[in-house]
Amino acid sequence: MASLFISKLEKQWAEDKFVCIGLDPIPEKLPKKIKSFFEFNKSIIDATYDIVLAYKPNSAFYEALGTEGIKQLKKTVDYIKKNHTQIPTILDAKRADIGSTNEGYATYAFDYLGVDAITIQPYFGQEAVEPFLKRKDKGVIVLARTSNPGAGEFQDIKNKNGEPLYLTVAQKVSKQWNINGNCCLVVGATYPNELSIIRKAVGDIPFLIPGIGAQGADVEKTVRAGMDSRGWGMIIHSSRAIIFASSGADFAQAARQKAKELNDAINLARGVKKTDSKKLTSAQKKLSLHLFDIGAVKFGAFKLKLHDKHPNAPLSPIYIDLRVLRRTPAAKDAAIKVYKELVRPLKFDLIADIPTAATPLASSLSDKLKIGMITPRADKKTHGSGAKVDGMLSKDKGKWAILIDDLVTRADSKLEAAKTLRGSGVKVRDVVVLIDRQQGGEKEMAKNKLKLHSAFTMQQMLDYFLEVKRLSKKEYDTILQGIESLNNYLKP
Repeated sequence: MASLFISKLEKQWAEDKFVCIGLDPIPEKLPKKIKSFFEFNKSIIDATYDIVLAYKPNSAFYEALGTEGIKQLKKTVDYIKKNHTQIPTILDAKRADIGSTNEGYATYAFDYLGVDAITIQPYFGQEAVEPFLKRKDKGVIVLARTSNPGAGEFQDIKNKNGEPLYLTVAQKVSKQWNINGNCCLVVGATYPNELSIIRKAVGDIPFLIPGIGAQGADVEKTVRAGMDSRGWGMIIHSSRAIIFASSGADFAQAARQKAKELNDAINLARGVKKTDSKKLTSAQKKLSLHLFDIGAVKFGAFKLKLHDKHPNAPLSPIYIDLRVLRRTPAAKDAAIKVYKELVRPLKFDLIADIPTAATPLASSLSDKLKIGMITPRADKKTHGSGAKVDGMLSKDKGKWAILIDDLVTRADSKLEAAKTLRGSGVKVRDVVVLIDRQQGGEKEMAKNKLKLHSAFTMQQMLDYFLEVKRLSKKEYDTILQGIESLNNYLKP
């Protein structure tokens, strides 16, 4: 049975997330305006939380600052636990000692810091590391074949049967130590042959794989050698190449871009194309058909809001008018069910609508969930309280809101609404829509620390219309050609 740590990994892997970011701040490399390790880490986390598998702070960087460093480390772990409980945290400490001392190490890592897993050395044997192994809910990541140039000095030593030490360790851990299903192995990407040998010997036990990025290992070779029978099983670590991708004010977004590039490269090597591969849920399929049948999705040649800024852009072959949902109760109910699916895993105290298309939808969702609703105004009221956010109470400052809208194109209205909410003291991170038109909105929101959650993209919706024969292949191809022409025009 898998531990809680392994279960967290599996949920992330199922979303094609494989990058583990090393939160290893170095004082002289931090951007000038950054005042603490925690401030730096928080910026990296806020920019990458939706695309990473895990975070791994190396204890040494924090211990070097003494008690203040440990304080910064704990604040970092606490922040991840509070805001992103689905993302596992790994303490890179490489602890090793006799059993009684390891009790202290385990208590510090798991109970004080609250991390999900820790790296350890196997040299003292199973008896000594039992304080880690017995923690069934936590992960124990054992060094087998490390990524450093001198790794082979001891790890390549062969026993009487001609088996190298690294392989002996890997097989011991997978076959004897892993009785609680909470063990992983450290296997460096810089040694792809050894990585392949170990994977064949130990089966599907997860690997923490350092060496990508600054150490220069090959992503494709690493993935082919390291993935398990499901195409999963890899915690691919990169630190410096991601967190120090830029030393300027854009350091967090530069880190996001590097992390995304690495994750895309991993998935490409796994054979997962960067396409809309997500399968629609039954509720999403039902909503799609409602949208088609009530005429919310129209085909032809249309001006969009984006044409106000780009008057010479090609007309859109598709127009989506979700305002008609309020006119059709069955379709509106289908939309609310989809919204409920989307918001279920999110953390929020308030629902905020973006007027006016989303207002009746957000209002119904608010009623269903018994959660209060507020509305960020485009213009400040010139009478009464002069509020910039309708419905907001003084006690709402510091609370989390989710933004609800019908669809996203370029995201201008979402950015303005988020700015208004944040300026009024309401925290906002998540934007929930039914349809993503795939015209740059998600990227623009990410620049402003907003995460998009959509029921489906326009491509996925069209694919489903083709599948259920609402569109012929000729109609489908014509629409896609028109969309491609418009998107090409809008590319910078």
